[in-house]
Amino acid sequence: MARQRFDFGFAQLFKMSQRRAYAAPVVVPVNYLVIAILLGATLAATDRLETSPQVIRIGLVTGIAFICSMAMMTWALEVAHVAVVLVAHRLSVVVPVIAALCLWQEEAQVVQFLGLGVAVVGLWLVTGSESTHRRHRGLAAMGIVVGVFLLQGTGHS
Repeated sequence: MARQRFDFGFAQLFKMSQRRAYAAPVVVPVNYLVIAILLGATLAATDRLETSPQVIRIGLVTGIAFICSMAMMTWALEVAHVAVVLVAHRLSVVVPVIAALCLWQEEAQVVQFLGLGVAVVGLWLVTGSESTHRRHRGLAAMGIVVGVFLLQGTGHS
């Protein structure tokens, strides 16, 4: 439940910063820095903070993935409307499922295939309206949404 609250709060702060013309490259790191400090303090307070080399390596790889995904998302928010970018962001949770199917040959349930199909249709639908993108149309608009989708999904993986 806390994850959903943080995710919702992050999206609201991002929307507010865009409406007030704040510099998104500053807003994103500040949001993540605050979350990292809160998470680190919580883990330290509960004596569950671990700093082994494997944890540091995973943290670095995950951090680089998030930096790339947030850079793409920041740029996408400048050229597309918030709703379209956030839909792609929310749908990106299926990327780890795709990775599990392709990389680790996990068995897929019918429901998972249906979910993947719905996600693809959803991406297509959010790029279909001419009012969803400020500067880009057609394949360029789809490319922006797919970029956010894939990079955010990589961050989830």
